[in-house]
Amino acid sequence: MLVIIPLLVFLLLIGFVPPYALKEILAALAHDTSAARQKAYLWAIAAFFANLSFAQVDLFQAWHTRRCYERTRGQLFCAIHYKALMRREVSRNLNSNEANSKLGRVVNIMRCVTLQCGLNL
Repeated sequence: MLVIIPLLVFLLLIGFVPPYALKEILAALAHDTSAARQKAYLWAIAAFFANLSFAQVDLFQAWHTRRCYERTRGQLFCAIHYKALMRREVSRNLNSNEANSKLGRVVNIMRCVTLQCGLNL
């Protein structure tokens, strides 16, 4: 959240540069002087860097979004796996000495829990 707010403010402020630069370029090209051409080139460079910064901000936001997704997914997977491994087997053999679940049961529990989590989203 702390990363997104400054980026949005930056996009809002710099978002006005390309239309204004286009207006200034067209106004400068109406006059056929070298000073007007130089001014048009400067505004074109400003618009280029504004659009380049938009692409960089989009890439930055996509990277942070993917990072948050992967971190959440990893923590959820670890929590489900831990829960499944610590689950006591009570439905099968009551006289068995095995206290924890077998791998097949663990995978089945993990599949069901992840499907439930996916459907709740």
